[in-house]
Amino acid sequence: MTSMRLYFLVCVFVAALTFVVFSPTLGYDFVNWDDNIYVYQNSRLHPVTFENILWLFTHPYFRSWTPLSLFSHAIDVTLWQFNPFGHHLTNVILHSMNAALVFWLSLHVLTAFKAKGASEQQFVTSSVISGSVIAALLFALHPLRAESVAWISDRKDLLCAFFMLLTTIVYFTRREDPKRILSNYALLVSLYAFALGSKSVAMVLSVAFILLDVMLFKQKLKERLLEKIPLLLLAAGTGMMARLAAPELEKDFLVGDKTTFQLISFPFTATLFYLKNLIFPENLSPVYHTNAFLPSANSSLLILAPVVFLAVTIFCFIKMRQGRSYLMIAWSTFVMFVLPTFLGLLSGIQPVADRYTYFASISLCLLVGGGVERAFRPRAQEIFSFRSRLLLAVSVACLSLLSYKTLQQIKIWKDPMTLWTYVISRAPFPRAYNNFGMAQVEKRMYDEALQSFEKALKLRPDYGEAMWNMGIVYNKLGKTEKAIASYKRVIEIQPDYLDSYINLGTEYLNKGLVDSAIVTYKRALAVDSTFAKAYYNIALALMKQKKFSDAIVEHQKALALEPSNADVWYNLGVAYENQSQLVDAIASYTKAIGLRQDYLDAYINLGNALAAQGHLDKAIETLSKAISVNPESADAYYNLGNLFFYNHEVDKAFAAFLLAIKKDSTYANAYYNLGIIYGENGNEQEALAVFRRAAQLGSGESQELLRRKCFTW
Repeated sequence: MTSMRLYFLVCVFVAALTFVVFSPTLGYDFVNWDDNIYVYQNSRLHPVTFENILWLFTHPYFRSWTPLSLFSHAIDVTLWQFNPFGHHLTNVILHSMNAALVFWLSLHVLTAFKAKGASEQQFVTSSVISGSVIAALLFALHPLRAESVAWISDRKDLLCAFFMLLTTIVYFTRREDPKRILSNYALLVSLYAFALGSKSVAMVLSVAFILLDVMLFKQKLKERLLEKIPLLLLAAGTGMMARLAAPELEKDFLVGDKTTFQLISFPFTATLFYLKNLIFPENLSPVYHTNAFLPSANSSLLILAPVVFLAVTIFCFIKMRQGRSYLMIAWSTFVMFVLPTFLGLLSGIQPVADRYTYFASISLCLLVGGGVERAFRPRAQEIFSFRSRLLLAVSVACLSLLSYKTLQQIKIWKDPMTLWTYVISRAPFPRAYNNFGMAQVEKRMYDEALQSFEKALKLRPDYGEAMWNMGIVYNKLGKTEKAIASYKRVIEIQPDYLDSYINLGTEYLNKGLVDSAIVTYKRALAVDSTFAKAYYNIALALMKQKKFSDAIVEHQKALALEPSNADVWYNLGVAYENQSQLVDAIASYTKAIGLRQDYLDAYINLGNALAAQGHLDKAIETLSKAISVNPESADAYYNLGNLFFYNHEVDKAFAAFLLAIKKDSTYANAYYNLGIIYGENGNEQEALAVFRRAAQLGSGESQELLRRKCFTW
């Protein structure tokens, strides 16, 4: 068996085992923690148009710039719509491929340390392969990976790691073939750009390469700095985009009340916290209580943590001076990749999280793999010695235990209720209660949801989102005044919570207070003049006042900001149609359908608009498409029946009205039209029967007709 074939089979084994361990997540649901923002409520993902793709790459989204990660979600939405199976499948596949890439990278790293400048290929021994397998599986099956794989929204860590691993492998192999140095370098830069586009933490990789040049390859910094310039420039550009994505910095709520000394000590305590979780993965959680990683203000651990950190660093430095640079490389790389996450203290992001170790932990896994390789490095006749068999048994036992704990950890992410029940038991903080309340709303547990929101507000009285969600629940319960009071309170404590203006305006609209609704929407625009939803809602309010010309203007303002919003295009078409501007209405309905291929109402209105222009054949074709979109739509059959009737195809009209009634037995207008056909065909008794049924269902026309003929209903 050739070496490359053997490596490939080992990669397949590592990836397959990883896939099996994480396969239970394929049956899991979305969770209401960023999955809604990144996926199922993200209007920029569907459909995949040039405009949307361009927007993803040129605009920050949700306090970050991760265009490739968002694009991967867009592909999933195109393939799977909003079936969570497909989205979880992508995560599991990516993680499985990353596991195989860690094996491949480990081969290069371990042989580089053994080769010390010589050709690496001759140093790929069975011990190197064994150590690389252990490194890859330790990384892949560790319970700390559960969050990144089981949580759809953490796609960015998986995708970023995928491209960083490829970039690093190319970095190790780029000079193997002198004829392909330039093409390999171009590939290196391209892969690095993809990594940066997946998540900005990849900026650190360019610095890690400098560290490898100096510590591993023993090269002078000046000799390799020139080739790093494109990488450093890409990293700097990404850093600027990341900074623009989160311009307003504030302390995370979890650490907002800590002393200055605690915050200074935090990077050291958090680093040791990650190390502890890597070695002893107990009590892992999607969210940690502050006490888990940051000691109290009078704790001696605040001093001890920096001392331990410094001691480890000094120890690694001493070993590096003795020729064992691998310890310093592993430690420095780990620290460099967790360092950016400490900025969570300033940006409002979680201060610590399991997912932050996804790429950072690889260097430590490679270090363990190197230790295993050294232990597996006997003379040829000792390959099956007791020591080797014992080490193999211990490795299998450890990996089996880690796999078991991972299987338990991923269960936390099964659905929103399971997730937040677990989090609240570990770290009962405001967002946990808020999101748990929203999960209860999805289950129609409204009273319980209100209690959860109240608990969130008790912990954080200025928590606008929890108050906003209370308004939503009050609306569902029909308690309009309480809903209005909730939204007003949100605006009072958090004036930039724009959606609260929309919901408050909608409550006014439902009460018939159209002018008050418009004033409220305009208040939102006073806060943010680029808030497209406000223009759209103003347009809808103006349409209620029959001010269709003004509504058209507001719709156009909304579309200037969100050109891919199918609902705005549809309602713009309605406004045009009410102004008898049928050409513009048809164009708007067509655009809405182009953006949302299953937009039933747009098909129906487009068909009626085409009929009004005299294009009955096109109108019938359009209504037929509406039925193919939703074969259960009574409206589609009813409108198609009208078109057949106007086209003098009475039999087809009759059949269409019957189908409309079959789909909705309370469709009064369909009964009425059926009665017209019966009457024209001389079937008086049948006509009378369906007219009476239509009248009973509230058809004013049927009631008037029967009243004139002195019939009751």
